[in-house]
Amino acid sequence: METARQTTLREQPEIINLFQMLEGNGLTGEREKVELLLDYLDSLDHRFNQVMEELQEVKGQLAQIQDKGVKSNATHVVRRAEVKIQETGVHIEAVKKNLISSEKHIVAAVKEKGKDALKHVVSAMRILDVLTHLKEVLHDSAKCMEKEAAKLEMISGEFHSIGEHTKNISRMLIGRLKQESAEKHSDKGVLIKMQWLCLSCGRQLSDMEEKTVEVLNRMEQFTVREPKKESVKEALKRIKSEKSVSQTIQPPMKEKER
Repeated sequence: METARQTTLREQPEIINLFQMLEGNGLTGEREKVELLLDYLDSLDHRFNQVMEELQEVKGQLAQIQDKGVKSNATHVVRRAEVKIQETGVHIEAVKKNLISSEKHIVAAVKEKGKDALKHVVSAMRILDVLTHLKEVLHDSAKCMEKEAAKLEMISGEFHSIGEHTKNISRMLIGRLKQESAEKHSDKGVLIKMQWLCLSCGRQLSDMEEKTVEVLNRMEQFTVREPKKESVKEALKRIKSEKSVSQTIQPPMKEKER
């Protein structure tokens, strides 16, 4: 059975409408910026799906661990990694949804201000700020996978000292020791595979971070950041200050004639 093809951002009705508006007003430069962003996000989505597949493979390896203590420790490691990767996925989806929903705001702005509102579509989307934050999220996730892989290596390394200790056990237990040794050897192999998969996830996340930096650099080359918008708090403070100054310089009222 074939897997249903995932719809790309370019195929979303909102994005198609945005392209038509930009083309209809001769703003090919803005369209190129949006296209760069769409290609990046679709590529990011594809890579993230690969990370999720590898994470599922890591989780599947847990069932093969026979030692209960080792299995418990490894499970905690995998859960931490899973939570971090899921958080990354939430951020990626949020960026995609914001891009799609921004089309409605752009249409409203065009109706209010005319086609001039289209000339700074990318700046209005705050793309540089969004991608900068996403880059930091990807960086943290990649480092997390490296740390969890190192913890799996530590758990795996404990088998060496356990093996040395069992050599001093009485020969009368030799049969059971052989069985336990085989189980430990099997568990160590599983842990090594899990460690390799975690490192692979980390490398993919690092590649995604590098791609984000590349897109950021390209965006910065032809995108001018808008001046920082005044916050509500700053606006209220300014108005209060202006009102105070106005009252100070206001001439006194004349006394009413008696």
